[in-house]
Amino acid sequence: MIITFLIIISITFGYLYIDTSNEAKIKQNNIIDQAIEITNLNKSNQDLSSQLTSVQFDLEALKQNQVAYIGKYKITYYCACKQCCGKTNGITASGAKVQEGVTVAADTSKLPFGTNIYISGIGWRTVQDRGGAIKGNRLDVYISSHNDPMPYNVQNLDVWVEVK
Repeated sequence: MIITFLIIISITFGYLYIDTSNEAKIKQNNIIDQAIEITNLNKSNQDLSSQLTSVQFDLEALKQNQVAYIGKYKITYYCACKQCCGKTNGITASGAKVQEGVTVAADTSKLPFGTNIYISGIGWRTVQDRGGAIKGNRLDVYISSHNDPMPYNVQNLDVWVEVK
């Protein structure tokens, strides 16, 4: 048996009716559900806005250079630690010192040292390194440390090469 409570509070210009019945609780739950849905929609809109900004940035960056699309590449990340490189001196296979925002490892039979590439959502990088597992359509983007906020998950991203 459902007990319905009615509370009537006298107010200067009338009465305030507070309904604590089962029907009121259902209405309250519906309002909460709608608020959660609105929050989720706002987050989705923010995600879409972020993706649109990234695409617009990619287009602007590509317009400024002569580039050729070379396809989707498997993107991974590495730092200059012993675990990632087997050494800690930060010197790449090309002889350059690793630089965050610059260095990328690639299959040098496809992309020779010094090749400038644009990775969608990441930006411009220069091929300065190679690795034993970096073959074919795979790139390893240099980051400063394992604590870097860059994602460690594998991504498949569009890549363009600068045409000189």
